[in-house]
Amino acid sequence: MSSHVLITAIPIQEVSKPPGILSVLAGCCESAGATYDIFDLNLHMHQTVPEEMCQQLGNDFLHNKFRSLDHQQHYQQMCDDYLKVVQRINPTHLALSVFTYASVLAADCLLRYLKQHNVNCKIIIGGWGVKNCVNHITGKQEFGEYCLNNNLVDYCVYGEGEIAFVELLRGNVDYPGINKDDQPQLLDLDILPRPSHKKIRPEDYFYATVPELLINGSRGCVRHCTFCDVSRYWEKYIYKSGNVLASELFEAWQSTNVQKFIFSDSLVNGSIREFRKFNRQIIEYKKSHSNFDPKYIGQFICRPASQLKDLDYAEMAQAGCEILVVGIESFSNRIRDHMKKKFSNDDIDHHFESCARYGIKNVLLMLSGYVTETLEDHELQLEYLKKYQIYGLSRVIYAINMEVGGLLFFQDTPLLAMQDELQVTFPHWDLNGNREEWISAANPLLTAKERLRRSLEIMQTAYDLGYKVSNFPQRIDEADRLVSNYQWINQHPKFEIHPSLNT
Repeated sequence: MSSHVLITAIPIQEVSKPPGILSVLAGCCESAGATYDIFDLNLHMHQTVPEEMCQQLGNDFLHNKFRSLDHQQHYQQMCDDYLKVVQRINPTHLALSVFTYASVLAADCLLRYLKQHNVNCKIIIGGWGVKNCVNHITGKQEFGEYCLNNNLVDYCVYGEGEIAFVELLRGNVDYPGINKDDQPQLLDLDILPRPSHKKIRPEDYFYATVPELLINGSRGCVRHCTFCDVSRYWEKYIYKSGNVLASELFEAWQSTNVQKFIFSDSLVNGSIREFRKFNRQIIEYKKSHSNFDPKYIGQFICRPASQLKDLDYAEMAQAGCEILVVGIESFSNRIRDHMKKKFSNDDIDHHFESCARYGIKNVLLMLSGYVTETLEDHELQLEYLKKYQIYGLSRVIYAINMEVGGLLFFQDTPLLAMQDELQVTFPHWDLNGNREEWISAANPLLTAKERLRRSLEIMQTAYDLGYKVSNFPQRIDEADRLVSNYQWINQHPKFEIHPSLNT
């Protein structure tokens, strides 16, 4: 009997565009010769549950705990709706995407509900969430292991699962990555099944202006920034050839008529050679198809003029580059050197000048309160905001995105490995291993309150200078919440703001 798969995205994920995994798994099914249907449970929740309740459920999923019986009952109704879909379609396999740790609670409840109702099909889970450990749910097991040990699923696909998923549908259940975390990193993305958008409906999502689609051209990053955990998932930076990536974008347009694409990559220009090929192939498609006029948004590394020349920016604009999300982080060369960012302030000047010339917008990712940041470094941030004000007013710098409160330490990052060297200590450690409560004896003036003050001063200064600051009113509200929740500040005097820095 041939396989028929019900592909499902589990809460919580964004709902402005279809999750990329849906088209990826659809392409895998086609490659394996299996038929399939798609049901986005996350979207269904937002379509049927009042917005306020969706927000409350989202917060529950983030913390992996229902805060009330009412919340649990609302999600139970979603599980019941899903069961009815399964009974109607009668698939041979359920393929459930556990996107991150924030999907673990939703997945656990759904899987237990399906088991309770004796669903007669093979259940497969995959996604980065299967590797997450949430103590009060899994008892310190990784979620995939927990599901296998409790007979909640038949198969757990670890790591980069496309080829393993295809092999599983073909009956090869002993392939690496199936029920064991033994799959090496894939080193050739061009051999992957091509994503299929034939059954994707971007118009059903909660987009802002026009429907959007996710597209992916690489995995990993060419940088190993100290605060980033990308290398935890991909040791090496691997990329698709530019022509293959361009053809995937073109085919997605043909299937959906969507013209706006969001890259899910850590960066689009990790391979400058293939990035050039991509832009040039898109330009060729535009020449031969008058209705094809794509726009794309992607994360971008600031590079010197010797690497990215004027022609590159011209071709990016011609191919439809609309917005670049650039991790500037700090305008201090000293701070960025410690971060391993590997670009200079002269490179930033070159990038902004080039973007202004060709009408390319930028969203700047900024990070205040880095562990080695001095007050002089912070004041340099404010000076550069004044220097680049013209780019903010003209929206070459389209927005500045900064979290209140400054640097967090994440698991499996180079920065956390430098804990002893930086003399960093943590009074607490949350369940997901993300540490916001820290102090460095090597930089004692950078207290928690001082980190909060600096982040707010940067946002307020940028706002006063006419920059667009992402979610500015909400960030101010968040600062008030942080202050009220920082009980540990009062319990740990070392975290108090230094008197000489009090403003």
